[in-house]
Amino acid sequence: MTSKPAAGDDSEGETDNFLRMIELTHAGRAALARGEARSAIELLSEQHKLVVAEWGSDAIFSATSAVDLAEAYLACGDTPEAERLLEWALDRYQTLGVEDERFVRALSSHAMCAYLAADYPRAESRFIDLIERYRTLGTERDVERAMAMDHLAQAYVRQSNFEAAEPLLLEALAIFESQNVEASIVAICQGVLARVRFLTARYREAEQLQRKAIASYEACHDELNLAKELDHLGATLTMRAQSEEQPVLAQEAVTYGERAVAIFEKYYPANHYSVLGSKQNLARYQAANASIGKMFPNRTTSDGPEPHLPKGHPAVIAALANRSQQLCDNHDYESALAAADQARQHAQVFGRAGALDRLAFKQLIAVLRRYCSYLIGEPTGLLSPIESFMMQMRAHERRGIVEDEKTPLPAIEPATIAKLKNLLNEAVRLVGEACGFEWSAGDEPHEFASDLLEILHYARLVGVIDNDASVRQAFDVIQIYSYHGAAQGLASAAMQAVETGARRLLREEHRLAVLERDSLVRALIEAKDRTSASSAAARSAELPGLEQKIAAIELQLRDGHGLHERLFASRIPLEVAQVSLNSNEALVAVYVGTRAVFLVAARNSSIVFRRVEIEGGLVRSMCESIVKSATFSPGEDAPKFDLVAALRLNDLIFYPLRQFLDADFHLLLLTNGPLLALPMGCLVADSIQETENQTSAEQDSESAGTFGKDLEARFHERIRRLHGFHRWVNSRTIEEAQSAISARHGWLADRYRISLMPSFAPLATRSVEGNATIRRRAFLGMGDPALGSKQDARYPEMPETRRMLMALANAVGSDPVSDIFSGAAATIERLVELSESGQLAARSVVCFATHAVYPQDDDDLLADAGLLFADGEILQAFDVGNLRLDADLVLLPACFTASPAGRSITVPLSGLAQAFLVAGGRRLLVSHWPVEVGATERFIRTFAAAMKGSAQLVDALAQAQQQLRDSKEYAHPAFWAGFSLVGDGAAKLASN
Repeated sequence: MTSKPAAGDDSEGETDNFLRMIELTHAGRAALARGEARSAIELLSEQHKLVVAEWGSDAIFSATSAVDLAEAYLACGDTPEAERLLEWALDRYQTLGVEDERFVRALSSHAMCAYLAADYPRAESRFIDLIERYRTLGTERDVERAMAMDHLAQAYVRQSNFEAAEPLLLEALAIFESQNVEASIVAICQGVLARVRFLTARYREAEQLQRKAIASYEACHDELNLAKELDHLGATLTMRAQSEEQPVLAQEAVTYGERAVAIFEKYYPANHYSVLGSKQNLARYQAANASIGKMFPNRTTSDGPEPHLPKGHPAVIAALANRSQQLCDNHDYESALAAADQARQHAQVFGRAGALDRLAFKQLIAVLRRYCSYLIGEPTGLLSPIESFMMQMRAHERRGIVEDEKTPLPAIEPATIAKLKNLLNEAVRLVGEACGFEWSAGDEPHEFASDLLEILHYARLVGVIDNDASVRQAFDVIQIYSYHGAAQGLASAAMQAVETGARRLLREEHRLAVLERDSLVRALIEAKDRTSASSAAARSAELPGLEQKIAAIELQLRDGHGLHERLFASRIPLEVAQVSLNSNEALVAVYVGTRAVFLVAARNSSIVFRRVEIEGGLVRSMCESIVKSATFSPGEDAPKFDLVAALRLNDLIFYPLRQFLDADFHLLLLTNGPLLALPMGCLVADSIQETENQTSAEQDSESAGTFGKDLEARFHERIRRLHGFHRWVNSRTIEEAQSAISARHGWLADRYRISLMPSFAPLATRSVEGNATIRRRAFLGMGDPALGSKQDARYPEMPETRRMLMALANAVGSDPVSDIFSGAAATIERLVELSESGQLAARSVVCFATHAVYPQDDDDLLADAGLLFADGEILQAFDVGNLRLDADLVLLPACFTASPAGRSITVPLSGLAQAFLVAGGRRLLVSHWPVEVGATERFIRTFAAAMKGSAQLVDALAQAQQQLRDSKEYAHPAFWAGFSLVGDGAAKLASN
């Protein structure tokens, strides 16, 4: 039996609860201060439950305990949960009218939450609000205000807005130094300011700040931050050494790099990304030291004034190019052309297509394009305020207009047309010359390529060249200036499929010889102490031997098909590409330029070239919006997918080609910039707008005809369609809208099967291999690794991945016992053993079904996405590049394996994806956003079954997406649309 409690027992229980809450609060905050975030979450979660139970969810104490708990989640990196708690707490404070220090503290954590989630625009607005609140609280809160300014500046740096970041950092640093705050806080601010100056090429200013930060870290014994800053100083000194020809600085950079490596090795295991990244940087410093030391052995540092520069000096050439730009901005195009032409004449003394020649050449093309735009009445670039306003109004009116070979020329005076034709004749000749340049990925010729395509469009418009010639040259330009590491990797993998081992060794010898030659040439033409052509020629005495060696190897590599030349060229001729196409296939090359999107499409017997007037920045914004609306974390509700942006982007890219590309076509798509971050199947191809009783046939009838005629009427018709679709979407739930689109087969994935092609060059192997097939050989799968201490909420066990691997092994007739490695067996060491023994190269289909990890911020020494293996080891891109693959298909069903998470979406495939192509993967299956493991398992199982049934890979992809799309559970595009095929998806398993 139980007795009735005495009257005083209730108060004693309340006292015990109160004391327990106080105890939990202090213990949780202490654990957080010690860096024990997981322990803090347990303590503060219990405290928050007690507080809410005792005082209710509307009490001030409940809001404050929620902020405590949110800060613990922030320390663990769980920003979604922290965001939820902080939103809840701020709502309670505002309801109760509380705006004291507790409210400001919640605002500060709320801003940090957005910053740590890499949502920098939102972080920016929150920090601005926080700074103003600190300002109103008086000078006693200056230190907190300075810290908020520091974080706001870092948000600006992440968005490359250095002009906004620098004054904030200077003011914050002044406050820190005047208030005698901790040395580590000052050092962090100095380091960020140094980074701004480094990224704006002010290396001496950056160096001074970095040395101060290093001294501060040494004073407070913060060795890990010291190692990071030593690494950064090494990079700065290397840049100074290269730009100022100072070997002493390069040697000093190596010393600092060695110190950084030693510190990281002291605290981390050998395979930790900090150790690996710092070693990689040290290797760069050592390479720079070796090359600079050979070029300028007797130079010493000097901070004195620059010597007098003679005519023809590289700095004079750069000054002429800058002068040309200034004249162009003032609409003095004739003088701008003369200055650019003079710069190029001087630059060619140092070698055609060298760094200086490219600088002058790009300026010459830019002036020609802007001059032609001016004569036609198009936007030219930098304008006066009134001109800018008028051009913006014009751009708004014409945005989305499609132009082709039948577009009428605007009303222009005959004399102007004659001038225009003269300019365009010269410009078209230069476009042909530009197609002969070999640009490296670092040149980033985005504006340049856009200018070349505009010139071709204008030349066709005024009749300087015919339509076929413009299409073929535009096709070349898009291929060349969309070329990057992924394209080279794909070409290498395609060549590997059809060449012998001896030829592979010969090709590697050729690659190394070219690298050596290019390094020598670059060092010669970029030297600032070059005073005459004769001295340049004297230093190039080593070149003839290298050129002879390269020519001899190239002669050996040539075969009857010219296969090597076609694969490793940055482009393939349009007529060659057309011959490789089947009757239900088309090539689509898309270039997102500065002022327009350019489209080239080819079937086996016809070609088109179209220009869509839309700013590249708007295309980027739409892509970002679509990706964001398909990105969410486990446990969250799926976000509202941006159907309107998906339709609008389709209207700009694929709708202009709708009459040229038949439904159910296989599209081999090459593109650039932000479109690479997007799986095209998620676009909305069927505008079921105003009412649902207008059929697709009626819409096609409306869209039939010539794009070049009635431009304004056609543009306003598209605007009406877009607005109608917007109303249609807003009149129903997102689930209803998605279901209706799926029911009408309205997604682009329903209309086309799409392969993402980093390069069209591998199509040359189609004529060698015949019908592309995946040889039914061995399979290798690695998944669900035993992560040891890394096995936590972020990286849980994934038994589903084992079932994925089993399905794939069954599809290719492999032995799952010997060909699947999971748990403790899924190690990098085992993978390397398989590679070195040649067993990995014997596998036709390879799958890595595990977690992906990403850089957390710009200071993270993890350079790109990586894959987790057993014991928490990370397989990074440079590790993959050393593997020996010969795979027809590599599947990477982890999150963000196509696009680096948290990085710019203009990156052309992640370094991880590029590395698998370089290592020998001819085709990849990759993801563009976070993937849910249950949906991914169902996707892979359906994909494997279709592949086993002899479906082409693009058909297997379409079937897997359709199966998810038709299910109620996975109908959201976040689940079914995230995967893309990289490489020729027309391949299928060979019959037994």
